[in-house]
Amino acid sequence: MRLFTGGWSIGINLLWWWLGGVAGYALGLSENYIYVYRDGKRGSLRIVKSVLFLLTWVFLALWSVTSVPSALGRGFIFGIGGFLVIELFYDYFYRREKMEMWFYQIKRKLDPKEIRIVVYFLMVIIGSLLLSL
Repeated sequence: MRLFTGGWSIGINLLWWWLGGVAGYALGLSENYIYVYRDGKRGSLRIVKSVLFLLTWVFLALWSVTSVPSALGRGFIFGIGGFLVIELFYDYFYRREKMEMWFYQIKRKLDPKEIRIVVYFLMVIIGSLLLSL
């Protein structure tokens, strides 16, 4: 389709990819508006911003890179991954006190060295997968 009667055109797959990316990013943002009430107190439910979800995302991204022909599906996975990378970077470098919340599903307390190893490992894996999408 021609864009503003210019000399270049954009394929419809690129628009589907962007729409999927916006939807995936919105899924990550929607977590801020989901609340769980326990004993009359309001607390947020963290599903997306956790290390276990990151590992699940890695498998979804591998599947998306190798098997999904849909631009919308790839964009959706890319949007979720982009959100996770931004949040993980921001929490690790600027909000260290919130970094432990990424590991709340693990029953023991991790020391900073273990957290650093996990973060750098996930950054390499996620970065390479995002470049492939």
